Amino acid sequence: MNNKEINIALAINDQYVGQVSALIMSIHKNVKEGRFIRINILHSTVTEQHQDIMKNMVKDFDNISELNFIDMKQFTSNEYLDKYMYKSKDYNYISPETLYRLFIPDIFPQYDKILYLDSDMIVCDNLTDLYETDITKVYVAAIKASNKFLEGEIIFNNKKLYIKDYIKNNLHIDPATYFNAGVLLLNLNKLRQDNIQEKMFQLVTGETIFRFLDQDILNISFYKNSKLIDNQYNFKCQDYTTTHKVTILHFAGKNKPWNYFKQDEFFEKYWDYFKLTPFYNKKEEQLYLKLTNWYKNKKFIKTREEKNHYKIRILFLHFTINKKYLNFFKKH
Repeated sequence: MNNKEINIALAINDQYVGQVSALIMSIHKNVKEGRFIRINILHSTVTEQHQDIMKNMVKDFDNISELNFIDMKQFTSNEYLDKYMYKSKDYNYISPETLYRLFIPDIFPQYDKILYLDSDMIVCDNLTDLYETDITKVYVAAIKASNKFLEGEIIFNNKKLYIKDYIKNNLHIDPATYFNAGVLLLNLNKLRQDNIQEKMFQLVTGETIFRFLDQDILNISFYKNSKLIDNQYNFKCQDYTTTHKVTILHFAGKNKPWNYFKQDEFFEKYWDYFKLTPFYNKKEEQLYLKLTNWYKNKKFIKTREEKNHYKIRILFLHFTINKKYLNFFKKH
């Protein structure tokens, strides 16, 4: 295998072709000179038309050597995966395609390692250092779940509990080792050698309900065989500021830049790359303007409310001061 190549796996459905095209564009724009990217898209619904559009997009990119579409129907079915997804009622916005990552070791027998990326991401810097991380003795290199996430609360089995307690008591692993599954540098050789994929499938088909779906399964299966790396490689958009070094920006959660305008930095990062893709058309331009104007109006209303708040505060202080003086003169 060419050591100058970076093998990447993505998983999408046909509704996500625009978003993943923005991700591919960001990878292309940030590849270190002399490195070549082989991108493999796991799917079961992407149309031939959309596949052709994406292939035409990258055909003149000298740093993307291949763009492969792998139909997952030869490995599984979304109906089968849906049965697992329905176990968790809290994650209806997540598609069964997220479970495709569990099949990666068997899908790519020709690779020693591969970098899996969630499709709701943008690459902001080159991936060479990440891809060259030493994982010879572990199954995966990934980013530790944030303290904010671990300190959060969930309802599980009709009980309210901290996520860190759920991880400790229900998954039986140390919360300090729990990683986010959006970025996974996988040691495929070791995973195949230890037959870890079989262990993951047993967890999928079992009766146990996992609150965080395949992320929990991956953490259980890779326990004590993972390497935690810097969060610059899976940086949550909610935490993004221009002062942080960010290699991969992750639009985690329900609010995405294509359906919500939350803060300028991460919103524009996505749209800057999406505008370079063939999926950016008049309809998408109208959506961009609509979200931008919504944010500006919201910001204006908020500013106006703040100004009104301060006016009320000043009037209240003015009234209080006058009342004190009035009482003083009455007494004297």
